[in-house]
Amino acid sequence: MKIYHFFLVCICFLLSYFPVHAEPLDKVTLQLKWVHAFQFAGYYAAKEQGYYQEVGLDVDIVPAAPETDVVDLVSTGKAEYGVGTSSLILAFHQGRPVSVLAAIFQHSPQVLITKQKSSTQSIHDIINGSIMLERQSDEIIAYLKQEGISTAQLQLHEHSFNPYDLINDNVDVMTAYVTNETYFLHKEGVEYHAYTPRSAGIDFYGDNLFTSTQELKNNPERVKAFKEASLKGWQYAMANPQQTVELILSQYPTSYTQEFLAFEAEKMIPLLQPTLVELGYMSLGRWQHIAQTYVELGMLPANVSLDGFIYTPEKHQNNQWLYRVLAIALTLSVILTYITIHILKHNKKLDYALGESKKAEQTAWNQANLDTLTKLPNSQLFNDRFEQELKQAERQNVKVTMLYIDLDRFKEINTSHDTKTGDQLLQQVAIRLKHCVRGTDTVARLYDDKFAILIGGINQQSDIDKIVNSILQKLHAPFEMSVSTFYLSASIGLAIYPTDGQTINKLLERAEAAKSKAKENGRNQFQYYTATMHKQAMDRIQLNKDLHKALTQQEFTLAYQPILNLNSNEIVSIEALVRWQHPTLGEILPEQFITIAEETDTIIELGDWVFRQAVHQLKIWQTKFNPDLSIHINTSPKQFEQSEQELAAWLDYLKEVDLADDTVVLEVTERLLQKQQSDISERLKQLTNSGLQIALDDFSTSYSSLSYIKHFSLDFIKIDRRFVDKIVSNSQELMLCEIIIVMAHKLGLKVIAEGIETPEQLELLQQSGCDYGQGFLFHKALNENDLTKLFASQKITETPNL
Repeated sequence: MKIYHFFLVCICFLLSYFPVHAEPLDKVTLQLKWVHAFQFAGYYAAKEQGYYQEVGLDVDIVPAAPETDVVDLVSTGKAEYGVGTSSLILAFHQGRPVSVLAAIFQHSPQVLITKQKSSTQSIHDIINGSIMLERQSDEIIAYLKQEGISTAQLQLHEHSFNPYDLINDNVDVMTAYVTNETYFLHKEGVEYHAYTPRSAGIDFYGDNLFTSTQELKNNPERVKAFKEASLKGWQYAMANPQQTVELILSQYPTSYTQEFLAFEAEKMIPLLQPTLVELGYMSLGRWQHIAQTYVELGMLPANVSLDGFIYTPEKHQNNQWLYRVLAIALTLSVILTYITIHILKHNKKLDYALGESKKAEQTAWNQANLDTLTKLPNSQLFNDRFEQELKQAERQNVKVTMLYIDLDRFKEINTSHDTKTGDQLLQQVAIRLKHCVRGTDTVARLYDDKFAILIGGINQQSDIDKIVNSILQKLHAPFEMSVSTFYLSASIGLAIYPTDGQTINKLLERAEAAKSKAKENGRNQFQYYTATMHKQAMDRIQLNKDLHKALTQQEFTLAYQPILNLNSNEIVSIEALVRWQHPTLGEILPEQFITIAEETDTIIELGDWVFRQAVHQLKIWQTKFNPDLSIHINTSPKQFEQSEQELAAWLDYLKEVDLADDTVVLEVTERLLQKQQSDISERLKQLTNSGLQIALDDFSTSYSSLSYIKHFSLDFIKIDRRFVDKIVSNSQELMLCEIIIVMAHKLGLKVIAEGIETPEQLELLQQSGCDYGQGFLFHKALNENDLTKLFASQKITETPNL
């Protein structure tokens, strides 16, 4: 009781110095959607770290049971805030007064799990089986529908929320959280398949923070403060998972163990994507996509309005909040100082009883210091090893090299196979990395597919280069797995102590910046940190933030570069090129932001906007000038990983604007064709069967290009400007261009040359039989008005569609 008396004395003493009377804390309730778990870690952290109190809130965090109706509790005012699924959009349409504040999970954790019976089993193997479905399983039902499976083909059972019903074969399939039930399967050594709706392009948000429209209307400042404090709590929780796990175990009654909560925390990282996306981020376009999924399920009408559903902060200020925060902050500083002294004095009383045996001690040490999947050192042990290396380096006057390793395109493999395959692949990567370094070096897994290595005592850069080249070589060798053979590569960044930094955070930050540069330069390589990289890394982070707002603020525009028939020198087509008109940086070219857009999935919204905008403008020009004019639209491989419905929406839009399908040419990259996934091949076939044409962009002469090109229905090959730029008489580049043209014609394909800038290049390409071309020699990329003037000033002769 002494400590509580001390707190009261401190508060009274400090507040007596403030001329402003301190207001009492607002009592509010946050209704969770399940029992206490790491799934809600950010809210616990916000409360226990004092973030809620700093903004004048006393938050009661209430767990839920399976029968709890969170929406009802919030909409009727029994709770001010709640956590809900994306089905909130249904409640909103039904007239329930709810408004979503933030999307905590960028990807829903809900999956279907079933015990593995063979390495080739698929989602269709669950037909006629018994399945436990949760009440809110909309995305799972949409997924089943997408796969052609109706609930009538399944034996439905009420969900017990007990994974042992699956383990003990009481049921064949159950809906589950990939962060939750899979732990028990791992623990019992049960092999399983997890089927995610994302594999069919159904990508819902998960665990959305929401409130009532009444709360929003009556207390806009409180809503804003609650959201900001909650997101601050989430930042703390994801940055300090171990401390947060201990907090949950000590403060919030739960049946879950420390090991389970640590597993849950690790599995949440790829769902929240805290290093790629700002915590709580959500977009109107993504919610519209979710709404469209419900429309297709017949659960929402077409053209449903989301007006008022997505929260927009009210721009009000009140100095009372500032005074309150200052008062509480000062009070807390004194209290926390006392707590620190108290803990130091009585730390023995707070230690966990780890048991008498050495086995228990070792288990506890492993949990605290090793990554549960790969058994490599985790971030905590990596920090300790760095401090040891630092002391040795200072004594011996030697360098310490930090390697930051990011697996290239691991995410694509992980999303196209079950999570167990991805986990096994990471375990194999860990083994190879350990074999590439000395026993005294430290290999750690940071998170996801990110690894780090500490190499001490080697001063010669050439020796470090040998080690890094060995790592690249080992990771590039095939990974023979039971389900398939996989091919990986890595981008590696290096930073050196003491020249590049003298703390682990600084070295990691700079090694990561060097890694990003390696990725930009083409992947499967390494880069040393340079001073210019820090600014580039900071610029990239800022660009990522700005990118999320650019679409809603209409900062994107299209430029159009004419494509000419090289025999008649007449414009027969145009290529749509996206440009970003940044409010402070001016025009940003695609090579500066497309990669970032792909990494954060913003490319889906952006690509859809480009397609519709380009098609709309083409229709205008066809009507005014030439009905046979066609347009080339660049695409990203990410767009073909979406559902067939996404691509079908493009075809529907062509019908809506009454545009002939064969006047649209989609430009795809070799990266897409190299995936060799049946679903991607089917989606390309779906488009070509409808009449759309396909062009292979930036074609090279690599063996892979020549070997897979015959498997896809292509119409055009575009010769990369790097070849065109160097062609002169009798050059090797000219010979390569001639080979490409002859090969393409034998396959029945037309050829387009990019980047034609000189009359000599044009003449050589014409002599080689090239069909079409584009470049500054003819026209630069023009905006809509300038191209309209160009069309008006010259007659566009009708030519075969390009």
